[in-house]
Amino acid sequence: MALEDLKLLSRRGRIRFVVVLLALGALLIWISVHLLEAGPPRHIVLASGPEFSLYHRYAQRYKELLAAEGVTVEERMTHGAAENLQLLLDRTSRVDVAFMQGGVANPAAAGSVVMLASLYYEPFWLFYHGSVEWRNMTQLKGKRLAAEVPGSGTRTLVEGLTKASGLTEGNTALLGLEDEQAFQALKAGEVEAAFFVGGPSTPAIQKALRDHSLVGRISPPRTRHADAQGCTSGRAMVARS
Repeated sequence: MALEDLKLLSRRGRIRFVVVLLALGALLIWISVHLLEAGPPRHIVLASGPEFSLYHRYAQRYKELLAAEGVTVEERMTHGAAENLQLLLDRTSRVDVAFMQGGVANPAAAGSVVMLASLYYEPFWLFYHGSVEWRNMTQLKGKRLAAEVPGSGTRTLVEGLTKASGLTEGNTALLGLEDEQAFQALKAGEVEAAFFVGGPSTPAIQKALRDHSLVGRISPPRTRHADAQGCTSGRAMVARS
């Protein structure tokens, strides 16, 4: 409609015309916000893990790769998978994506968290001194066990196994030690056994495998209720939907 035509309209007609324009503008804004696909983010916050963990090393690698694509990755170092899940569930944390260990998040607790990619599988290790032979988890009752720090995926997995075997805080000590600390404590006799989740390239696991005074099992002994042989843990990258 030309300006001259608009002048020919009555006052009521001009008001209707303006209302229609405003409605069309609002509709276009709604469509652009809700229906059109937004471009990829140029800045993401990634929850990783402790300083000496593979999570941290992979986060550094992702920072390099995505920087080449113009995406800035802000790493948030954590205690591990369990803490990462809590950060994803907390919408005020600003965490967009995180590394996760299989078995930490069940469907009921996952909420709006979705898996982006499955990365790799890792064995679950138990190391102890070669002077003993443990074939059942119940034999660890009353012992001091290194089981990673609370908030890590390893700790969550160990707590499930020990609970199934009747091991509790009242009869068994689970010490919150990171991988390198756990290895040193095992060497010094400060703990009777240590649990790890990771591949053979994990520094602490490499040291334990090369130590002839230690025995390493690629999965823990049998629990009271189930055979845990062949136990592995998957690694994945997850995000908030």
